[in-house]
Amino acid sequence: MTRLPVIQVSRLPTAASVRKVYATHHGRRRAVHTEATPSSTSASPLPLPHNTSLPIPRPEWIPLQRQPYQQPQQQKKQPLSPSQQPTQRHPRGNRAEETILAEDQNRTAETHLFDTYEQVTQLQAWGGFSRSQAKAIMKTLQYRLRLSGSTMSKELLANAQLENETYLIKAALAELKRDVQLLRQSDTSLLQTELTSLLREVETIDQRLNEDLGNMRADVELAMNDYRGEVREEQKTTEHQLREINNRLTVVLGDAATEIESLKWSVIWRGLLGGLGAALSISLIGYVLGSFRARVSSDRNRRRIQETENNLTFADMEIS
Repeated sequence: MTRLPVIQVSRLPTAASVRKVYATHHGRRRAVHTEATPSSTSASPLPLPHNTSLPIPRPEWIPLQRQPYQQPQQQKKQPLSPSQQPTQRHPRGNRAEETILAEDQNRTAETHLFDTYEQVTQLQAWGGFSRSQAKAIMKTLQYRLRLSGSTMSKELLANAQLENETYLIKAALAELKRDVQLLRQSDTSLLQTELTSLLREVETIDQRLNEDLGNMRADVELAMNDYRGEVREEQKTTEHQLREINNRLTVVLGDAATEIESLKWSVIWRGLLGGLGAALSISLIGYVLGSFRARVSSDRNRRRIQETENNLTFADMEIS
């Protein structure tokens, strides 16, 4: 298992510290994964002798000691001993992590996952292999087991680290929950204050609108009353003027009627006088013409008689 530094919690961490720790552990796992992955040249399995066929080992040949999974119990945290104190990170960071990973790999290489001597003896006794072949098979199995173990250690976490990270996450979640609750309370209080201020402003605006509407109604009523009074005064003046004009017209029409009557009687009298004058003038003219005609006819007869008398001879006289 890869040893990771134990983080001592002195106070409740924040969300930023949790993210920082997670990023550090994630980068360390990636570094272990890149360094522990075997390449084709450096981590190749040991060569086996030629013309040898290796049988598939049976499960009972590898006495692995597997323990049943136990649920981790919540234990009270005890003060760490000086040997268990968390290692201080190097200021350069990456180089210190590389040295720690190298030490972890060396320690993992020194440990044995099964009894190598018993495995070699069983291969020699029951498999019919030589000692060198049995050692090669044992080393191959040990390499594969270590490789799978390192892979599992890269992918999984230790119980202490899991508990530590779980505690950190729970603490961060609790602090985040408290922060969210505080922010929610502050936001609700701010919203309530803003709502009350808005309600007050709305009430004041409503009152101002009502006052403005009342003033506008009073002004409009006053203006309408003034306009109505002016219209009534104008109607009265127009009616008075119409009455005066009617009276004048009646007076003028009466005067015109009297003048027309007077002119009528004057014209009638003048016509009568003119007719009488004309009749008298006509009768006078007729009398004068009649007397003139009688005088002219008498003068003509007189001349004719004189002419006849002057033209008589002695014979005419004797006849007569």
